[in-house]
Amino acid sequence: MMYKLSRQKGNAAFLTLFLALVCILILLALFDLCRIFITRETVKAVSDSIALAAAQELIFLSPDSISLLAGEMALEKGCRLTGLCMGYDEIQVSVEKDMDLSAPVNAVLGTLKVVSSSSRAKIIYPWDRRWKQCRYYEFGFRPY
Repeated sequence: MMYKLSRQKGNAAFLTLFLALVCILILLALFDLCRIFITRETVKAVSDSIALAAAQELIFLSPDSISLLAGEMALEKGCRLTGLCMGYDEIQVSVEKDMDLSAPVNAVLGTLKVVSSSSRAKIIYPWDRRWKQCRYYEFGFRPY
């Protein structure tokens, strides 16, 4: 009888140690998941602000400095500008940021260490007809 009791105490110690390790791994995974969401919100805010700043520069007809401005804004927040597409009435920006995850989560996720976001801003110019601030003259041309 004494032999079974001492053997069960050893198994209980291993079970307690195993449960403690599982709890630690779950807490690390939750911590990393929270860090991923925080980084995602930061990257989204950076891409939104770059898109809006670039749209403002495009409204004021100075497209030459947009790429420099976008790169500086991304670097200021620790991000990397991966794409900048400018059209006449639309800007699209893509931004990435690298993450350092804890070792157990890093082993599971592998190469998923980059958080990226893209934003788009549509531009309505002051001379657009929707604002009704400019007079328009329509000339009819009918080829006979």
